Amino acid sequence: MLFFLESLLSNIFEEIKRSPLILIQIVLFSIIFIITFIIIYLAYIKKKIRLKLRDQQIIIITLGSCILISILFNIYFLDFITDDAFISFRYSKNLANGYGIVFNPNTDNPVEGYSNFLWVVLNAIPILLNIDIVIWFKIFSIILNIFSIIYLYRLGTRFYSDKVALFCPLLYVLYYPIQLWVVGGLEVPLLLSSMIIALYFMFKEMNEKNRFPRYSWIFFSINILTRIDSIIFVVGIEGISILYYLYKKDKSILLQRIISLIIIGTIFSVYFIWRYSFYGYFFPNPYYAKAGTNNLITQEGLQYVLLFGVFTFPILIMLVFSIIKILRSREEKLLKMLLIMVIPIIINVSIVLHLEKHYAGQGFRFLLPSMPFLILISCYSFEVLAKNKDLRLNLSISSINLYLNKFIPLFACFCLILYPLTAPLIYVNTTNTDVNNKYYKLANWLKNYNPSNTTVAFTDMGIIPYYSELYYIDLWGLNDEVLAKNRGNYDYILDQEPEFIFIKENNLKIIKNITNQQKFQDNYSIFFTLELKEINQNLRVFNYNLFIYKINEYSLTNTSLINIFL
Repeated sequence: MLFFLESLLSNIFEEIKRSPLILIQIVLFSIIFIITFIIIYLAYIKKKIRLKLRDQQIIIITLGSCILISILFNIYFLDFITDDAFISFRYSKNLANGYGIVFNPNTDNPVEGYSNFLWVVLNAIPILLNIDIVIWFKIFSIILNIFSIIYLYRLGTRFYSDKVALFCPLLYVLYYPIQLWVVGGLEVPLLLSSMIIALYFMFKEMNEKNRFPRYSWIFFSINILTRIDSIIFVVGIEGISILYYLYKKDKSILLQRIISLIIIGTIFSVYFIWRYSFYGYFFPNPYYAKAGTNNLITQEGLQYVLLFGVFTFPILIMLVFSIIKILRSREEKLLKMLLIMVIPIIINVSIVLHLEKHYAGQGFRFLLPSMPFLILISCYSFEVLAKNKDLRLNLSISSINLYLNKFIPLFACFCLILYPLTAPLIYVNTTNTDVNNKYYKLANWLKNYNPSNTTVAFTDMGIIPYYSELYYIDLWGLNDEVLAKNRGNYDYILDQEPEFIFIKENNLKIIKNITNQQKFQDNYSIFFTLELKEINQNLRVFNYNLFIYKINEYSLTNTSLINIFL
């Protein structure tokens, strides 16, 4: 772990030397957020700045500022779009074109290579309307994110004072990996907004002791249809609520949550029966490709969680502090909130620890579903801070507890400034467009110079398959059940006799692991070599080759490719 951090810091310094503009951005970010921190501290804590504003005006201005910050982050990362997003978009395109929710049209064996059903369905709408899919999802996602900010505040007011609840959306927008993934192309904004709104209505219904759930079940259902594994989160949340009110012997709320769970379960059952009958497998195909072998904790999963912990440490400091204080307070509404919020965090971390592969996982995408829960619990730190307005230093042993109450939250708040400071470094990684730009060109070449029945084998199943509209074999197995369930069965590729096999230099083991090497060498030869440039999550810049193999019997020259790239 220490070696990894040393390597990361070394790469950061190298990147700053190559591009001094990054250092300028870091300085500007630090100035802006330090000044903001000082203003908030003086105005709300020390009361040195008198704001002649009514409470309602303060709430509106703060929420507006949070929305503005999030949009500025969205614009800053606007060039970012993950190749994996186009996997879902290809399913959307085939649905819009009448082929059904399949990766390859006109197939007798459909594969569920996505795990975000509702996101796929919603993104078929712009394709039907002939609207550019990239423009559509970025605008749609930003709108969803605005709803998340507003309803996270409203959810916070269920547990904290109106002003303290404002820190919930503030932490949410400062944690910029969320804002990064708003424009990243995958289902994150729909997943987060539906969960936040569902929780708001759930606590509202429980507080009002309605006999029947009104709206929470709708948004919980949206959540589970957005990602199939969310059913574990929702059942965990509703299940612990039922146990809580069973213990409290509150029959009205107990009945309310049981009815909600029955409705959600019925909707999920209908969806599950459809998908099982259509695809024939219990889990989506990516699960079989990504999951660890028999290990509950994989090395890659553990590293992923530890790095998340290092990056998220200011919020985690407040989380631990808040949990201790909530347990000591014994306040019923806070204990209930803590009990319900901790369950999905534990579930989320457990799932990620089991994953062996984290494709498109930059910015801690697989752990972002936990962030609303982490933030809501952590904001109790600000409630403690608001009750301890005299922040003069007192180091007497008798006042050590009061000292901790005052300065742990302040220390964590100041550390939050580190988040924006790292944004320019993440920007370098996520907005490097060399690979995507070349993929767009390759996709156009495949579509324009090859017949529609051409078969291509490749690992990256996003941009190229979406725009070229040919038949594809997914070498990672995300969209191919044979390779997902029989890892290493690369002779299966030769049996399909694809016209092209695209292999990245760092994935040449796929070719080497073909048992019948003689058959491969007799039937395939290098057709074209394309150099690609990437900057990985550790900010290491590296160039590598993409080798394009062509089956020998397929008569086509590479002149057109040479004209495009050279």
